[in-house]
Amino acid sequence: MGLVRTGLMIIMLALLSGCSSISQQQCERGDWFDIGFSHGQQGRSLANGKNIIYDCLEYGVRPTLEDYKRGHQEGLKDYCEPENAFTQGLNGRDYNPICRSEEFRLAWQQGHDRYVVNRHRHEISSRLNQIDDELKHIHWQLHSEELTREQRRELKHRRHRLEHEQDDLRRERALLPILD
Repeated sequence: MGLVRTGLMIIMLALLSGCSSISQQQCERGDWFDIGFSHGQQGRSLANGKNIIYDCLEYGVRPTLEDYKRGHQEGLKDYCEPENAFTQGLNGRDYNPICRSEEFRLAWQQGHDRYVVNRHRHEISSRLNQIDDELKHIHWQLHSEELTREQRRELKHRRHRLEHEQDDLRRERALLPILD
């Protein structure tokens, strides 16, 4: 049992690191139901498993596609839960149509909508921080006695534009829905 779990962990690490191939030893130790289950839980398509199976065939190891498919279907039951769809959307992941469920799609959409609002709120906050830094810099520059009249006028004009942008961003942020 320990060898199977070790082999499974090696296979999973290879898959997570983006490797498209599998070693002969991993093929020989593979528990195809568990590998399929893991792929299903991750929302992967059957094509991922077929690639591994083809690689194993090159080593003369004949994986059990039916075990992989059964595991994959069981894993999809976990992946296709609406709570998972919401989490996927909330984390900004693309919609995965593997579940073919309207409930799954709607949950993903709700999570994704929240993600978009939170991302926009973060972008506004970042820009407001930049504006604060720029306004502080302008403030110190305006206290310099070495500025020409034209430089001083340009700095005041820039300060005014930044303050106007700052007001607009604060109003926009206040209008965003509170979703946390």
